[in-house]
Amino acid sequence: MALLLARIASAIALLLCFICDVGSQNIILDQDQNPVTNSYSINQGYPLSLLCTNINGDTVTWNFLNNEVQSLATLIASSFIPLNDGMRSLIEQIDAFRSLYRVDMGSISALTSYTNNENENETILPNSDIAGPYSCVSDSINGSMTNVIINVRNPSGSFSQFFIRSTSNLFNVSNVNNQEYQLAVLEANIFTRAVINGLNVSADPIRNISCYFVPLTASEASDEKLHRFECNLKEYPSSDSFRESVAPAITSLLSELGFQDTQTSDSGFCDHNQTTSSFGNHIWSESVGGSTSVQPCNGSNDTRAVIRMCQTNGDGWRDPDYSQCAEGGIGVTGTLVIVVPDSGAIENSAYTINEGYRFALLCATSNSREEPVWIGPNGNQIPDVAVFANSSFIIINGRRELNQGVSVLDFMRLFSFRTSEENSQGVFLTSYFNGLSSDSDFLLPDSNIGGTYMCMSGNQSQSVSVSLRRPTGMFSRFFFRFTGSISSTINVNDRDYQLAFIEANLLPVVVDGLNFSTDPIRTIACQFVPLSQFSSNGQDRFECDVREYPPNSSFVGDVGNRLSSVISNTIFHDIQLSNTGFCNFEETSTFPYGFFTWPETVVGSVARLQCSETTFATRACNNGATWGDPDFSQCNSGGGSRGSFSIFDLNRVSVRESYTINQGYIFGLRCGIFGGSVPKVDTFKWFDSNGNEVQNLTKFIDSSFRSTNEGTRLLNQGLSIADFKGLYSHRFINDFEFFDVAYLVSYVDFDREGELILPGTSISGTYTCRSSSGNYSQTISVNTRNPSGSFSQFFFRFTALFTNISVTDVEDKDYELAVIEANIFFEAVVRGFNSTIDPIRTMSCHFVPLRMEENGTGDRVECDVREYPPNSSFVEIVWQNISTFISDRTENNEIHSIVMSVTGFCNQSQTESLEFGAHTWPESVGTTILTMPCGNYPLMNVTRMCQTNGVGWGNPDYSQCETRTCENETIVTNRGTFQWPVTPVGSLADLPCPHGPIGARAIRQCRRNGVWDTHDISNCADPRITAEFTNIADFLFAFFNAFQGFFIFIFFVVLSSDARAAWKSLLCPCFKKDQQETSKYNLSSSKKAKASGTLSSSSYGMKSNTLNTESVMNKLAEDNNYATLPSLLEENEEELSQDLDLIALKGARVTRHSTRKRTRHVEKVELDFFDDDDDNDDDEKQF
Repeated sequence: MALLLARIASAIALLLCFICDVGSQNIILDQDQNPVTNSYSINQGYPLSLLCTNINGDTVTWNFLNNEVQSLATLIASSFIPLNDGMRSLIEQIDAFRSLYRVDMGSISALTSYTNNENENETILPNSDIAGPYSCVSDSINGSMTNVIINVRNPSGSFSQFFIRSTSNLFNVSNVNNQEYQLAVLEANIFTRAVINGLNVSADPIRNISCYFVPLTASEASDEKLHRFECNLKEYPSSDSFRESVAPAITSLLSELGFQDTQTSDSGFCDHNQTTSSFGNHIWSESVGGSTSVQPCNGSNDTRAVIRMCQTNGDGWRDPDYSQCAEGGIGVTGTLVIVVPDSGAIENSAYTINEGYRFALLCATSNSREEPVWIGPNGNQIPDVAVFANSSFIIINGRRELNQGVSVLDFMRLFSFRTSEENSQGVFLTSYFNGLSSDSDFLLPDSNIGGTYMCMSGNQSQSVSVSLRRPTGMFSRFFFRFTGSISSTINVNDRDYQLAFIEANLLPVVVDGLNFSTDPIRTIACQFVPLSQFSSNGQDRFECDVREYPPNSSFVGDVGNRLSSVISNTIFHDIQLSNTGFCNFEETSTFPYGFFTWPETVVGSVARLQCSETTFATRACNNGATWGDPDFSQCNSGGGSRGSFSIFDLNRVSVRESYTINQGYIFGLRCGIFGGSVPKVDTFKWFDSNGNEVQNLTKFIDSSFRSTNEGTRLLNQGLSIADFKGLYSHRFINDFEFFDVAYLVSYVDFDREGELILPGTSISGTYTCRSSSGNYSQTISVNTRNPSGSFSQFFFRFTALFTNISVTDVEDKDYELAVIEANIFFEAVVRGFNSTIDPIRTMSCHFVPLRMEENGTGDRVECDVREYPPNSSFVEIVWQNISTFISDRTENNEIHSIVMSVTGFCNQSQTESLEFGAHTWPESVGTTILTMPCGNYPLMNVTRMCQTNGVGWGNPDYSQCETRTCENETIVTNRGTFQWPVTPVGSLADLPCPHGPIGARAIRQCRRNGVWDTHDISNCADPRITAEFTNIADFLFAFFNAFQGFFIFIFFVVLSSDARAAWKSLLCPCFKKDQQETSKYNLSSSKKAKASGTLSSSSYGMKSNTLNTESVMNKLAEDNNYATLPSLLEENEEELSQDLDLIALKGARVTRHSTRKRTRHVEKVELDFFDDDDDNDDDEKQF
């Protein structure tokens, strides 16, 4: 009973699920706009965002276990108290921000982890307790609800890890006056922006982060505003490239946020701390896991040492080892020393250097048998610079190329360089220096070289903490530019390497005579800038931004002059120096003034170019090294200029030689004389690559349509929409502005506003604009940029009453659709976009079936809109533009029933199944699963999924309609009663026929839907027919039984010739007498055989008896002695008849034979009658 109740409960629950799911119009999307159905998995600790929308516009919200999810706005409003200094005080504990929250926006509701949109980048990662059942519920009458179970993927197994530490004032992260909150926000920023950026949040690898506060270093401890933190980062499963791919991104982010002293390590860190013992106090600096720190036992002059190991994986310090401090201990630090070249030994195991300066430390030992090595902050040995250089380049045609996967950033770290003397060994810790070629081939380090480094030699070690002084605050500044062939200076074919080489070689000139570890800090940053139009090939132009922190009034004069002097003595030339910067050389084309070349100009100056014989155009170079708009106010005054021959695109950009446009965009080039003030005398025309004049737009329009009496137009016979997707020529004349311009355009009817059609893909080719005088000619190569690769996408549908749409009066559905498509694309999709560069947007529209409720009114259209490459804001922005465009046409019911979907649509369609019935499926959104009652079992449902991206409907799922068996059933027919047993679906059942015949069986198929097919009992006997036959048989038996004597009399008496003859002789004596008087009876054979002889035939198995005349007459002479006639015998000599009447016969021949099997007898009788003449054979008659 319990099992039965459980099954009933399960069936009811399943039924309720299907009933609730019918008609659901809620759509759930994840943060990548992928549809979510039933369940959603996310890696532990990852930020979550699910978006639910109702396509009918109903208000939706999120529930958890039938309770409304907490509102994010409510949480934020109740968690903070604003303070007078602009800060916020936190009321809640930090755990209150690690759940999921809802953000309701009408027909859209978001389920998200904590994100405070009022404060940029203020997010907090969720904990692992967010898993469970959630539901998106609408407030419609039906109350549609879409359920989703959130599963959290917890990491397990092997992993890779590293640790990172950094220091900053956390108020740079958040203005909440709570350190735990600030650290949680920082943790989320690092994780989302640098650790999991670009990863799938629901798949391997799983990465996690855990951040916590650690003590400040010794140099930072005096600043109470600073906080130092450590983050432990892991990746499951383990990966050799984890640290290399993530650590640089974190370091760059922390630098951007103003953090300092950032260090990374594979083996963890040990905090800065102090120990006290009988051997004194010892302060242990922050160290890398796996390293050993050594300090004198008692004072700096003690050669004995206390040793302490920093354990790996964040396990902290071991206890100090004081064994060397005991009396008689052996010193271990006296022969190993770290020095700054040309400066002396480092102090307090620390070295500070200005950021970006060339770096060098020397570790030396007097033990010539031991080679010292440098260990980096990550616990790994510092690579040898010579080995690195050898592995980073390949030689091609005598020049060096960077190996694949190597970039200039790989050269901006520290390397080791070994040196030795007669009684000592040494190794440099240095920025990149190529000792294989020349001393000048070196590069500057980046800002990530800080940390603790250890020099080890045998059982000795010495650590040094490297810190960088970063420039901040006010500064002095100047720019200088120069031109030259960099490739003739360095034989590395890599632009970034060449630029880094320029910076490294100029920095010594900039910092000449300065201390590398104190103020002022000077920096240099160089970049490539455009060459002027007069520069020769193979040249490069550079601009370098040089600064000094803090400001120095003599900086520009001293350093600028020194740089100019040094550079002028090299291959470089065209040196320019400015305190304010430069605007780059630039070419512009401005309609209708033509093409202008603006020279490189100092910020604050005005460039001046001649636009006619007496007038000039001007342009200001503004602060920030940006050009202002050209001023052509003088160009149309006084001088009577004839202008210049130019070709412009629709954006009034000058075109030369080639023009590339995105595929499917509105096309337009115009050619003519522009910028003059006198009438034009030349006219212009466009010609294709074959030299033929491009088809005239006006003539094409006039020949393409015919008018109707209703004032509309029809396409002429033979034309299709494809004929309107080419390019056409059009002449435009403006007498007031002296324009006579030839357009090369895609289809547009200038006399009908908004009547345009997008061009096809075959417009590429060469086109020439030529003047009537032949004085001007320009050939343009037109190319289209075809979209490829990944893209963002959405679909929208609408129903249009095309007869009401005012953009065209042409009565042709394809033409009307093409015009609507072009208007939406031009006005809402690409308006304001550059049609020649990325992104490329596309739009294609087509007709689809009307919805059921539209009753055949209008036409329904679907459009597919895309952007290449993908853009997360594309859907929101473009759909808003399209909605605005369409809303202007909804007042007159021109366009209605508008829906949008990022997953596509499925058309209204009908399916029909012989077993499960017919179903009509309404228009639906991609990923929607519809359910309808099964035709055979209305309580169960057939389901069908609308697939994504416009793929269409999947096949109906009838699995719920199918049962496992056909139930037992009894059927009574005229051929008997058939009791069909329980039978598996798809099987054939058979039963014996109740009324025979013997061995015959009835059959019946059990169909897939659990319904019996029609039975086949055609082999079975019908008992009614059997009874009728029995009655007939009984009647025939009785009939023949009753009349068998009669039939014997007929067959054996009446029909027997022997019997007839005997009866005649007995009953008709008068007949016998008459025959004797008138006939001659003579019995003979045809061959005159003897009367007593017997003729035997072996061929036919027969006997012949012949009576001749004499014997007959002799017998007849005896009174009434008819019985003495010879008998007729068969082969077995049995007597056949004794009654042959031969009285009136002249002769008779009787032949009787039987077949070999004696199954039948054949009798032949030949008679001759007496006629009192002597004829022999002529009177013979045969019967």
